[in-house]
Amino acid sequence: MFILSLCGEQVNTILIGDNLCGKKYRRMKPDGQYHRVLEMTCCPDYMEVDNKCIACPAGHFGQNCSVPCLDGKYGQQCKLTCNCTRDLCDPKTGCKCKAGYTGAHCDKECPDGYYGMDCQSVCKCSEHSDCDHETGHCRCHIGYEGRFCHDICRDQFYGQECSRNCSCPNQVPCHHVTGHCLCPKGFKGNNCDERCPVGTFGGNCLGTCNCIEGTCDPKDGQCTCNPGYSGRLCNENCPENSFGSGCNSTCTCDTHSRCHPVTGECLCQPGFHGKDCSKTCSVGSYGPGCIYTCKCSRTSVCNTQTGECACDRGWTGLICDH
Repeated sequence: MFILSLCGEQVNTILIGDNLCGKKYRRMKPDGQYHRVLEMTCCPDYMEVDNKCIACPAGHFGQNCSVPCLDGKYGQQCKLTCNCTRDLCDPKTGCKCKAGYTGAHCDKECPDGYYGMDCQSVCKCSEHSDCDHETGHCRCHIGYEGRFCHDICRDQFYGQECSRNCSCPNQVPCHHVTGHCLCPKGFKGNNCDERCPVGTFGGNCLGTCNCIEGTCDPKDGQCTCNPGYSGRLCNENCPENSFGSGCNSTCTCDTHSRCHPVTGECLCQPGFHGKDCSKTCSVGSYGPGCIYTCKCSRTSVCNTQTGECACDRGWTGLICDH
């Protein structure tokens, strides 16, 4: 309340300010003499500070700012309306989100990786889990366990919270998510007692062999080449002058031949024969291994490689018959 003391028409105290209400005159005798006094009070939603009327601070309103904000209202003079749950409205600042929520209306969950009040806390959960946006508790995905869900299920357990027992025989481990038996390499089946079919390998026979000319190891998929072939996938012929299983045998053929990559047999060039192809065809024979007979007329001489007849003088034609 402001008091202006007037003596006659003279104002003893000059007051400055807006938002003044409730003017009222009365006579007072504070010093033995009567004075004419003007009483003034601040308007509602304002309060007296240093002889001035200022707006109510956040969280209050009414005469002399003595009334707290009503439910759902907040801010200076309680003029703002909360759009959040009523019991979460702070009379000074507005919506005060509970743990796990954010936004002007507290209607958004904390973004991934954060939790708690104002979503200020950082989750410590692994990628195999979900972080509770309110508490930060790690909810492990199926097949994982531990405080932060870093660990797969221990042996003989699987599933949600690793609470289910594996049913595989002979202590064979099971998949930490599905519970399927993880058979040793080379086997499959519910009891892991079936050998891998040809063309497959590995645990539960899930691998596919890629051997071209060979067989596949049912455990690791490594190719064992058929005789005459080499290479990681058994798709290459034995190198020159080698043959047999693993191409480990050395050919003994003459230079006029090539070695069969499987058997090592010398495959003679036309005009040669013999075990090592070191002999030339005898008169009257020709071709690879000298297995063909010359068909020349009036002469038995022909080219040992092609069988072409060498006609005597006076004769022509393919077989010298003209």
